[in-house]
Amino acid sequence: MSSFYIDSAQEQNRMFADLTFDYAPLSECPSYYAPITAQEGAIIVNTKVMEEYGLPTPASLKDLADPVYKDMISVTDISSSSTAWLLIQALVSEYGEEEAQEILTKIYENAGPTSRIPVPGH
Repeated sequence: MSSFYIDSAQEQNRMFADLTFDYAPLSECPSYYAPITAQEGAIIVNTKVMEEYGLPTPASLKDLADPVYKDMISVTDISSSSTAWLLIQALVSEYGEEEAQEILTKIYENAGPTSRIPVPGH
């Protein structure tokens, strides 16, 4: 389970006891769990398209919020993809809730329903 589900269950049911062993998480977490895995993600870059359109290579998720990427990116749909939750978790972890919301809004605006990238055969 991701921490979202653990936190929700604890909030609603107070069902987890505090840990009684020593642990050293990389970031602060509630006293009733310790992360044992890391969530990973990727930005997959089509270097030929980047070169063709003269686009800078994104170095972070935040970079994808730049209007230069309008209609040039694809992202997972939050309403139907658990992978989208990983994107949100990564943004919140790195930038905090408020800035993450702003960044995610801009990323989804850039990934709009149209694309400037030609699809072969269409």
